[in-house]
Amino acid sequence: MENISILVTWMLEDSVEMGKSMKGRGYGLAGRTRFTIYRFTGRDRRMLICILITGAYVIAGRVNGALSWYYYPVTTGSGTEAYPVSVYIAYALLCSIPVVRELGASTGVRFRKMKMKADTEK
Repeated sequence: MENISILVTWMLEDSVEMGKSMKGRGYGLAGRTRFTIYRFTGRDRRMLICILITGAYVIAGRVNGALSWYYYPVTTGSGTEAYPVSVYIAYALLCSIPVVRELGASTGVRFRKMKMKADTEK
């Protein structure tokens, strides 16, 4: 009897989870949901160019030894000259591109919502 109780509980939990998933995907709504083909826009082009430029600069810095570090017997790095520091800054920019993009998107959504709210209150 205990095994049946466990199976029934498991089945009910799975059905609730599936129902939530189906509702989230629009199951049962009037009309048909659509699949849109991705379009490569100007914003995508600019992001790709930015990634390629910073990535090429970091790779060139690595090839030229600007990112060299030695850990044995003493930890020594490439120093604080202008070129290695600029490569580190380019690498930081390259790593921060997704974060900046996501923050910009969330800020833009929030701004649009505030603007829509202000327009409806008028």
